[in-house]
Order: sequence, then structure tokens, then C-alpha cells
Amino acid sequence: MKATNTCPKCQSRKVVMVKGKSSTTHKFWYGSWGRSEKYNRYVCTRCGFSETYAVLSDKFIKWANKNLPEIPEEDNDFV
Repeated sequence: MKATNTCPKCQSRKVVMVKGKSSTTHKFWYGSWGRSEKYNRYVCTRCGFSETYAVLSDKFIKWANKNLPEIPEEDNDFV
């Protein structure tokens, strides 16, 4: 919906963006110091389907890169 402005459920192009506000219902929290990021929501006005996307700051990207778990490389013997 974000990239195409089209609802994946009903193919309507009547999609509106609801920008994240400063309230706690439009944010997600991370880290130990109460950091937060906003959500933007895309809502189809025809069927009501919605998608939520985080608005990521440079601080969040830096925090996420430090906190990503290391995933070991596995032997790829897929046949």
C-alpha cells in the first residue's frame, strides 16, 4: 500500500495515510531509555484493510544494528 497506493485486499486505489502523532498509540518503544519511533498507517477507505510502517530515525537504525542477533552461517547443503 505504501509504495503502490493500492489495497492488496480489494485493489482499490482509495488509500489514505494516517501520519503518526506524538501520542503513545502512534509509537513503539525500544531501548532502555524510553526511545520511541512513530508509525504511519495506510488505510483502504473501501474495505478497511490497513498496513502499519515505522518511521525509522538514524538513532533507531544505529540501535538496531548494535542489537541485531548474530545468525551463524550454516552449511548450505540444500539439494
